[in-house]
Amino acid sequence: MSRSRWISFLVYSGLRLLVFAAVWLLVQILTPWRGLLAIAVAILISGGISLFVLDRPRGQVAMGVDAFMRRMNERIEASARAEDVDDEGSVLPPTTHHQGQGGGGDAQGDARPAPE
Repeated sequence: MSRSRWISFLVYSGLRLLVFAAVWLLVQILTPWRGLLAIAVAILISGGISLFVLDRPRGQVAMGVDAFMRRMNERIEASARAEDVDDEGSVLPPTTHHQGQGGGGDAQGDARPAPE
């Protein structure tokens, strides 16, 4: 992720924690609830508030995550295409996935008979 994406993530996370802390404090002051019940109520209320109040920062973080995942998928696809090209540069059929090569026998594609 680029630096600005990390900053967006940190800002959103900080704001989210701030909203939670403020709601938790209000629950502590205004209600008799303490402990896990107060935390659970604060999580639910702050989550609802964050849906509306932190919409823009959340959208920026989502765009950063989306861009990161797109780059990751492009790398995976490029790697898969590179694996499909053998040493001579010819393309292997799409159904061949180099099964049964290497050490150890796996249940998929291993041409050796099972030991008796």
